[in-house]
Amino acid sequence: DTTTRSLPGDIQTPLQTRMAALEQDMADLHAQMLESAALIQTLAEQNTQLVRRAETTRLRLKILSVVVLLLTVAVVSLAVLR
Repeated sequence: DTTTRSLPGDIQTPLQTRMAALEQDMADLHAQMLESAALIQTLAEQNTQLVRRAETTRLRLKILSVVVLLLTVAVVSLAVLR
């Protein structure tokens, strides 16, 4: 690198050390970003499954409510007819 070559030796080494540390920090942040993206994707897939299951449960509850209502009407009708 021409920038660090033109600097005096007592400045060049600390700058190179700092540059290496910054590059490592950047690599670490990039790895964390990739891990976060994977986690977000997994959470999105789980959310989709949960929404689907909640919708299925809601539909089953609605059907069960109708069945209970019909059975209640049938029981009351039989009680009245006796």
